[in-house]
Amino acid sequence: MENDIGLNNPIPDLVTGDFDSAEPRCLKYYQTHGAKIIHTPDQDETDFNKCVRHVYAELTSREMKVNAIIAVCENTGRLDHILSNLNTLQQARDIIGEIPLYLLTHNSISWVLHPGRHRIHVDERVVNHHCGLIPLGQPAYVTSSGLKWDMDCLKLEFGGLISTSNMFTDQPIVKLETDRPVLFTMTLPQWK
Repeated sequence: MENDIGLNNPIPDLVTGDFDSAEPRCLKYYQTHGAKIIHTPDQDETDFNKCVRHVYAELTSREMKVNAIIAVCENTGRLDHILSNLNTLQQARDIIGEIPLYLLTHNSISWVLHPGRHRIHVDERVVNHHCGLIPLGQPAYVTSSGLKWDMDCLKLEFGGLISTSNMFTDQPIVKLETDRPVLFTMTLPQWK
């Protein structure tokens, strides 16, 4: 059987984790095809945190500059894993500095908006698609323009109001301002 490596079957540069649920044959396959395998048995951090650290170390050692890091994952199933992924997004700035970390799933993309002003350029294909702003760890005051339900210094907090199921309008740019970190999440269209 021939191995078809390419766009539909990409080989990562790096595979890292404690490998407690990895099949040895899969690790060998990736290693045989050029992936660097790094076993990180430390249980004091999640595999995602450790992966972000190693990706940053690889970028630094190769003297590579990137605009962002995109982590491809699936946020279905266990709620504790989903929350852990969001926690890694929150911790990313301490690990990788100012490089944005995006969490991409089959139908959404999420990232942290740190305190300050932000402009999100809206592709016409996401008009009327859902988005949300969720405070991380503490209440946040958020102001927005360009969303279906804009906010004017609105306090978002767990146990109070969080902005889920908001929507993009036909505005080409969404403007957001926050005084604390918030998770921004949006559904993606089915690309054709």
